[in-house]
Amino acid sequence: MPETVDTTGANHRYLRLQEMARFKNVVFSPRHMVTGAYAGRHASPQRGHSVEFADYREYMPGDEVSDVDWKLYGRSDKLFIKLFEHYSDMSVTLLIDSSASMRYAGVNGGRKVSSSDSAGGSWLRKAASSVTGRMKNSSRAVLDVSKYDLACRMAAAIGFLTIKQQDKVALCIARNGLAEYLRPGGSISHLFKILALMETQDVAEKADLATAIKELALRNKRRGVVAIFSDLEEPQEPILKAMAMLTHRGNEVVVFQVLHQDELKLPDLSDALIEDSETGQRVRLNMDDIREAYEGKIRQRVDSWSAALRAKRIDHNLIPTTVPYYQALQRYLFNRAGGVS
Repeated sequence: MPETVDTTGANHRYLRLQEMARFKNVVFSPRHMVTGAYAGRHASPQRGHSVEFADYREYMPGDEVSDVDWKLYGRSDKLFIKLFEHYSDMSVTLLIDSSASMRYAGVNGGRKVSSSDSAGGSWLRKAASSVTGRMKNSSRAVLDVSKYDLACRMAAAIGFLTIKQQDKVALCIARNGLAEYLRPGGSISHLFKILALMETQDVAEKADLATAIKELALRNKRRGVVAIFSDLEEPQEPILKAMAMLTHRGNEVVVFQVLHQDELKLPDLSDALIEDSETGQRVRLNMDDIREAYEGKIRQRVDSWSAALRAKRIDHNLIPTTVPYYQALQRYLFNRAGGVS
């Protein structure tokens, strides 16, 4: 049963505002200069305030107490943050793959599993280390979530950070091309629209990610950051060509390749009926017979994506579903701030 949506924003399925305090000391900024209504803010790691007051917004967890207008609080008994006019505003576009393969939540169907059974081999730890750090074996139970759920939680957190720092965020859904496009906005009510759109998506069919990216490139007239969340279960070359349309237009592209643990390291089963989530084709296999060859293939595929994207100066980040979204995102943001991709 879907989780109840709280219109105050404190209990959305993909965003818990109380968790955002984890990101109090980080920002989501572009690596390069962006264009906006003003010029220059994002060129500096120091954000600060300009001298001209612009507006108010409601206080959110993680805001600096020093930014609260206490005189207004005395009159209204509500907490509001002072906003100051931007030097430059940034546009962040979140593109989420909602194909049927992103629905996969493991053979456990969402129940809790031991991370010591699912941490994977040394290759997985190395591949994920740029975002998650070394994944240590532990008896701690973790929730086996779907790839789509993890992608949405990470995207929602980035959207929250973007709006919190007075920038704008857009949402795109890739399903048979560009299925949904919510234009950039910078208000809390806009963030709630993004969350609602994530929660109501039909995760089905194919993404056709290359077409979705091309359509986005034609719609998106402003330069900014495009964050793509996908398992990349499609041919590589068309997607790379589509991403080139974005980068040639001055956009910065960041790719989060979200994969389920069962895809990275086959589950400990001797015999299984495997079904293709997008075609419905089924085949029964002895897992031990294919384990070594399969894991070699998936390792090769992830490494191929990483090399191809980095060659085009596009960030590639492997995100296993066993890693909590806030740990993966927090590590990425700290690496990004330090110039580590």
